[in-house]
Amino acid sequence: MKKNIVLGLITGAFIILIIAQLLNFILGISSFEKTFTDSLVSKYRIVSNEVKRQIERSVNFGKPIYRLSGTDTVFSKILSQDSNIKNIFITLPSGKVLYSTNANVVEKNIPIKTIPQFKEDNIYDTKTILEKESYFIGLPVFYNKKDIVGAIYLEFDKNIITSKVNAMINDNLRYVIFTLIGSFLLLVLLFFTINKIEKNLKNKKRPIFVIIFIIFIISLLSYSFFTNKYFEKTFLTVFDSNIETLSDVIKKEIENVLDMGLSIKKLKRVEVLLNEKLRNNPECQEIAITDMIGNVLYKVNNNIVYSMLEKDASVTLSESEVKIGLVEKPYQKLLPIYKKGNQVGFISLLINQKLINDKIFDLLLDTITIIVVSLVFSFELLGFLYLFLSNQNKQGEILPQEEIDTQNLTNIRFTAFIFFFAALFPVSFLPMFIKDLYEINAFNLFNMSKETILSIPISSYLIGITIFIPIVGFLAHKFSIKTIFIFSGALYLIGTIISVISNDIFILTIARFIAGLGYGGCITNSTSLIVQTTSSNTRTTGFGNWSAGFASATICAISIGGVVANRLGFRVAMFITAIFAVLFLLFVYFNIKTVLPEIHKKLQVKFNIKDLVYIFKNRSLLANLFFSSIPYQLSFVGLFQYILPLYMNNEGVSQANIGRLLTLYGALSLFTPLVSRLSDKYKNERLFIIIGNLISGIFLLFFLVSDSIIIFIIVIIGIGIGTTIIDAVEESYLTSSKQARDIGEAKFLSIYTTYEKLVSIIVPLMAGILITGFGYSKSVIIIGVLTLVCVVFFSLLSKNTRVEE
Repeated sequence: MKKNIVLGLITGAFIILIIAQLLNFILGISSFEKTFTDSLVSKYRIVSNEVKRQIERSVNFGKPIYRLSGTDTVFSKILSQDSNIKNIFITLPSGKVLYSTNANVVEKNIPIKTIPQFKEDNIYDTKTILEKESYFIGLPVFYNKKDIVGAIYLEFDKNIITSKVNAMINDNLRYVIFTLIGSFLLLVLLFFTINKIEKNLKNKKRPIFVIIFIIFIISLLSYSFFTNKYFEKTFLTVFDSNIETLSDVIKKEIENVLDMGLSIKKLKRVEVLLNEKLRNNPECQEIAITDMIGNVLYKVNNNIVYSMLEKDASVTLSESEVKIGLVEKPYQKLLPIYKKGNQVGFISLLINQKLINDKIFDLLLDTITIIVVSLVFSFELLGFLYLFLSNQNKQGEILPQEEIDTQNLTNIRFTAFIFFFAALFPVSFLPMFIKDLYEINAFNLFNMSKETILSIPISSYLIGITIFIPIVGFLAHKFSIKTIFIFSGALYLIGTIISVISNDIFILTIARFIAGLGYGGCITNSTSLIVQTTSSNTRTTGFGNWSAGFASATICAISIGGVVANRLGFRVAMFITAIFAVLFLLFVYFNIKTVLPEIHKKLQVKFNIKDLVYIFKNRSLLANLFFSSIPYQLSFVGLFQYILPLYMNNEGVSQANIGRLLTLYGALSLFTPLVSRLSDKYKNERLFIIIGNLISGIFLLFFLVSDSIIIFIIVIIGIGIGTTIIDAVEESYLTSSKQARDIGEAKFLSIYTTYEKLVSIIVPLMAGILITGFGYSKSVIIIGVLTLVCVVFFSLLSKNTRVEE
């Protein structure tokens, strides 16, 4: 290997490592920033709940919210406790301010662009709104816990959060620089080592790639180790501060009551007060009040609400619960209670260890996800870097056919990788984005159910794909591959940009339709790319490289999309999708070459209406269309992209975790080339299609056992295995038919894919109807049964198309 290539490779590797570490840094910071911000905001939520409790007490006594007295006293007391609070507002549900620390806004609307709508069935509902340079914590005011009569907002400066986040960013930048310096030194050492043993490494690039990749792993893991420890320490500090605030609020309330002359053993309904505090503050797991020797007088947690005054209550304490040790332990906050200066008992607060562990575990999962994504992304870029350097070094030379084939195969892989990265980025969050738009602006169409309406944007996307596939088949005879890719990619970009600014489902439906046009054009043109840039000896490898690019993009795009949507919001995630669409256009412009005139001319087959029905003469093709494609689409689109994300979101699984779970699909797709080789060995794609659908159907029936998160994972793995097997062999099964040879592979696949997409249009609608009629779990089971029935029909009606060759 020439020195200039080695130097360029190592220099490029360091640049890629910088990109990978910056990706790791940005996603890591954004991941923790959301958790960090939520924890800081919780402190002010505690204070807001105190104001809410005092106002609701007056309202429940019959005072209209617009005739309250003593609000100034309440406000002064709260402001004296925390100087960072800018303003307090009491408003009507409409947002009209009735009382405030800022007299200039009284009788005006609160300075929030969109007034939040609180849920009447959730007395603990809380909204956090970022408006310009301020955060607002909003809570509904209820009358007798039934009717919302107003709202309370607490305003504090955004800089309180951003200053702490900026300090965190500066600290972590030092970790990035430290790990990059260490990695740079290792790469320099690698360069000098290669120079010394250059003869032994002649034409052996694999050891260099392996060493570079190991350096990448060490660098990313080192940074992640330091940052995780930092994040954990920072989070625990904020968490402890929130518990401190909560304990102080409870302590002051209890002591105020005791100072009126009541005994600590005669605090009527104090357990109700403690229970409200607990429900509003998930950081706390248990609150108890004891006497001087630790005997429990009042106690609340997720399971019990206990008071010693309720003698006939059904709630009793076990022998181990009747007394609390008075020595503070880890995860426990113990405060003395005073009555007129004399201690009369203790308040014990148990910190929610499970919440802490869950938060830290989520951060760890985010880190692992980011590392895997960074490594896969880096691996793809390293491969392209080596090819680029090799081509630069051989400019002007007549390359042997083997190297030309390698270059074409690499372009196929990277075209697929960047395109699918842009296309799959919204998969994990798009159903929730649609759901959010529906809740903001409800959309009614022919009295359809909510679930069916939510499927319309996804169906419009598929309609766009279906419409544009035959159009691109026609354009392929008039324009080059590059031109069609750029035109189709531009349509996808336009649709994605409109999606970013969509405010209702109608606009989003139009946007997804336009994006679907672009997706359909690129998918169809990919067949032309593979057919026109590979020979008969590398055709299967070309389809395999396209699948490999898809698999890598799936691993990277879906997981990052989920993390970004969860931490930064749906619109930001959709905007990033648009950025990758731009990168796809740039890659095509600079790397996809115009087809050689003689090859392009050879492929110019005139359009014939008879070709549209010619495929129906082959029973195997029809069997594949109706009894393999439909269950495949139900599994991939109906379940993978629609039902499972909505179901998991409904079960409280975050977008980030949905993205992680769906990434399993992409990981399994990496085995597509292996399945392709097995298929070539046995020369029976039909058998593999049967096995793939059979596996998907059987795994879907696991929902008969349970619908737990473990079953989710098992089902996703099953769908991944089944659809990976089908993906690996289906195009070979189709193009081996007599019809494909008669009218040309590219033209045949364009026509067949059109029919396939027409079938797939109804899949989201079918999924929505199934959910409406049977619910999530039963819908999955029904799709599993349908898949197995289709396997039987496909087995009976199809035959091995290889024998037609």
